[in-house]
Amino acid sequence: MRAHLSILYTYRLIQPRSDEVILKKKFLEQEAREKFQVLERELLAKEGISYDFKIEVGFISDRIEDHAKKNPLDFVVMDKTMRSNSNESLDELLEHIHVPMLVVP
Repeated sequence: MRAHLSILYTYRLIQPRSDEVILKKKFLEQEAREKFQVLERELLAKEGISYDFKIEVGFISDRIEDHAKKNPLDFVVMDKTMRSNSNESLDELLEHIHVPMLVVP
């Protein structure tokens, strides 16, 4: 499709103690980078695809909506875990971004 691909990794960060939050944040972001490096090496690096990778804290639907407000968005592909975690969030997302969406099983 020759479109720019934005890969958004979102996660929730709920910890009772603030010192644990910092360690958890670092761990989750390092883990996300390592998983992305595998994906990048196997699927993106040699294909001439324009892409960027972002790691953000928050609800998936909120992060996608925020990205859509700041960037042109034509199509969304997401993992089924978003749907299984919150049908209400997915429904709200569909109402707000008005683009085709594919949920991958």
